[in-house]
Amino acid sequence: MMPAQRPRTLEEVHARGKFFATEAGLAAGLSYRARASDVFIVTPPKCGTTWVQQIVHGLRSGGDMSFDEITRVVPWLEMAHDMRLPLGQAFQPQAFKTHYPLPHLPQGGKYIIVLRDPGASLVSHWRFLSGWMFEPDSISLEQYARDRIRHGRNWYRHAQAALAQRDPSRNLLLFYEDLLEDLAGAVRKIAHLMGIGLNAELLATVLHQSSREFMLQHADKFNDHLVQSTRNPAMGLPAHGAAAKVRPQQNGPELPAAVQQELAAVWQEEMAGLGYRDYAALRASCRT
Repeated sequence: MMPAQRPRTLEEVHARGKFFATEAGLAAGLSYRARASDVFIVTPPKCGTTWVQQIVHGLRSGGDMSFDEITRVVPWLEMAHDMRLPLGQAFQPQAFKTHYPLPHLPQGGKYIIVLRDPGASLVSHWRFLSGWMFEPDSISLEQYARDRIRHGRNWYRHAQAALAQRDPSRNLLLFYEDLLEDLAGAVRKIAHLMGIGLNAELLATVLHQSSREFMLQHADKFNDHLVQSTRNPAMGLPAHGAAAKVRPQQNGPELPAAVQQELAAVWQEEMAGLGYRDYAALRASCRT
């Protein structure tokens, strides 16, 4: 038997990707009946999901780090069934991550929506999938970005839904860049939404354990080994691959100018009609 190979073309990535999730698994997750206290971390891919999972778990647990991987204790809602992980949790309130926009999710819980500059999230996603979903250097950043612009506008569905469903008692809209600039402020907002009393000791613990330095020191706890062990065989991928979610800060690569222009045009189609000329304007509006 030939060993499993990673795709080298976008066409093959799409063909394999159809087996990443099952219809039964997606239905099982999305039909979950939410409790009023449940917390859903709602993000497009590569917008700070793992970072906020760590913050939420630290707040509710007082800094528990006994888990082998963060997805074990803060499950991926729509993938848990296919990953053979239970949705029930020992710590309260229960918390889940999801890449589905608000209208598709179980209703009645609390929702932390996190957005990131669309171009930066594209670059991060390409880096993340390289060496896992496709062979490194086989698909260029420009190829990948153009493909996502053509076939996937999930980012904009998240933003539009978050802006349409503003309820401060239930929905908290954050920006990845704001977490970088004021992590303590973001932690306070998350704690308030969760209904957790935040004293100086707990704040210091959560800030320490959600720092890049700490998460890099414990990088294995924030990788995607659990999803790889169950879904790689279904996609015909090698058993192991690059799965690092927390990486040292890196410069570049830059999106080509032509791709940046395409993203600007997409923004005009999707977001300008809502009154936001660009991503910076959206962030500024939500902060005020």
